[in-house]
Amino acid sequence: MKFKLNIYKITSLVVGLLGTPLLVFADPPFTDFKSFVDLIVSAFFNPFMSIISGLIFIYFFLGVAKYIWHGGDMTKRKEGYMMLVHGIIAITVAMSIWGIIYFLLSSFGFSAP
Repeated sequence: MKFKLNIYKITSLVVGLLGTPLLVFADPPFTDFKSFVDLIVSAFFNPFMSIISGLIFIYFFLGVAKYIWHGGDMTKRKEGYMMLVHGIIAITVAMSIWGIIYFLLSSFGFSAP
């Protein structure tokens, strides 16, 4: 039996798992637009950025390891160096996006957790 990834199955699974906590509340989790945005940021954006940041740091440290372990092989060392450079750029971009989002949230009066 082959296992095929279907985008509709994955999407419905993710939405179902993320939306299930909202179904067990007796009252709605948000009453106005401000609480809706706070819910979206705290439930989706924060975990997403945490996972992305973790993956970026893992990639960066793999580049460090490759750079150190393959000291004699210049091609592997150059690959490790490029992983370091790409990791630093990705960290900078991710943290900048995170900062811009929080700046916009606080500028418009939303609570930034």
